[in-house]
Amino acid sequence: MNKTLKYTVLASCMLTAYQAEAARGLAISATSHGSKDSFYADAQGNISGIVSTLKIENTGDETLSPGDPDYTLTLYKYVYSKPGVDLVTYDIPQQLAPGESAQLTVAWPGFNISQIIEEGDENKASWRDRYDIRENVSAHTASTTPWLEIFPYKASFTLVPENSGIAVTNPINFGFVESASSINLRIRNTGAADLNVTSISVPEGFSVTPAAPVTMAGLASENPQEYQPITITFNPAVSGAYAGEMTITAEGANPVTLPVSGAMIGEDDF
Repeated sequence: MNKTLKYTVLASCMLTAYQAEAARGLAISATSHGSKDSFYADAQGNISGIVSTLKIENTGDETLSPGDPDYTLTLYKYVYSKPGVDLVTYDIPQQLAPGESAQLTVAWPGFNISQIIEEGDENKASWRDRYDIRENVSAHTASTTPWLEIFPYKASFTLVPENSGIAVTNPINFGFVESASSINLRIRNTGAADLNVTSISVPEGFSVTPAAPVTMAGLASENPQEYQPITITFNPAVSGAYAGEMTITAEGANPVTLPVSGAMIGEDDF
């Protein structure tokens, strides 16, 4: 064989062997969705605002550059014992040489709430699930916390104390009083849609301020209103025991009803 041809063939074989051994690789670690774990759909059902942090490392022999095939990250809903549900993909904007690593903050594109709802779960008040991250060069995945809770675009609310966000479930009892007495509470807006309180009814001897209607911007809006203070006052014109129900009604939301009671003691009662 011609010596020049022999060396050419040998070099070609060596190059082919090197190309066969060279491999692309990527790893991800330290994934987190941060401290925010509640997200609200807009009127079209779109979810936005999810931000994650993670570390990426080039574990292969080739430089990875923006625009390379599969040099992306995917946010997906983890489903136990089933394939996950891919939601959105993010193009990695940073070049990585072999062995190089980088920290990323990923502002995920939006997706529609219909992508996460499983058959039979359409009427749930919210969906709390694990959302993991996958890199698409080597298809490594990373379990990511916290779990995220997704709320549909609807109105909902509870009644809570002035110093807590936990719903009031016990009767409101003013006890025995000799003069007007008030209790401060708050309407807590828990829905993505605007909350339009149409009525707040109380039995004789009680009053509420402010009076309905009351409108609170939904939690999906740019300037949401989560709390609205209200004051319930017990001040009957005639002494005696009073009891009944307070009911708060809002458009498109389940009403809140609680028993209220109190006893006014007059001078003639001693």
